Amino acid sequence: MKRSLPARLKLGSVFLRSNGNSKNKESRAVAGQVFQEIVRELGKSSEIIHQLQQNLGLPENASFYQTITNSKLRAAIDGVIDQIMVESIAEKLNLPPEEVESRLIALSVDIALLPEKVLTAIGRKLRWQIFPIL
Repeated sequence: MKRSLPARLKLGSVFLRSNGNSKNKESRAVAGQVFQEIVRELGKSSEIIHQLQQNLGLPENASFYQTITNSKLRAAIDGVIDQIMVESIAEKLNLPPEEVESRLIALSVDIALLPEKVLTAIGRKLRWQIFPIL
């Protein structure tokens, strides 16, 4: 169930407005699917995240939780994205800069949509190496 970025934003905002306490089984099921899709998308972004870690001097052996909650990483992808960083990542991954920038924006949105409850369920020690196979 691949959802576009606007669809993920809309579903995520509906869930967040309900504070995650929806008593409606259908709403909870949809929210669960949205969060699964977000985690899958994060897994697909693991190469870009790895390059971000290198560019920002972050530990590459950090857990999933440590990485996506790192303030330096969040500052790099939330708001104005450094075009030099985009070019560097694009070159290393042999991707067009527009695709890298688009994926960084999606990464920022996906991370912002994951509530603490979901992060806790995923676990604070889970490593990035498992994400590409999800």
